[in-house]
Amino acid sequence: MGVPFEALIPYAICLGMFGVSGAALSKIRHMQNGGKRGRHSVDQWDRQSTFPSALGKSVQTVEGGREGRDGEWWDLVLGRKRAGEQA
Repeated sequence: MGVPFEALIPYAICLGMFGVSGAALSKIRHMQNGGKRGRHSVDQWDRQSTFPSALGKSVQTVEGGREGRDGEWWDLVLGRKRAGEQA
């Protein structure tokens, strides 16, 4: 006994949506990387990031929660003031 093709339409739709969403996510990653292919096994140097802090300074950190320059990151997280800093 055969399977009516109408029963396979939902599976085809799901499979098609997985393909479309995967291609869209791949294209977004490609565009965010400046049009270059994504890199694998990125080392710690490449994972560094610089972002503005709440105090208007630039703080460098490394992913994984490790502190940056002179512990500034932890001072910001804990709300401590640094020596010579205005309130």
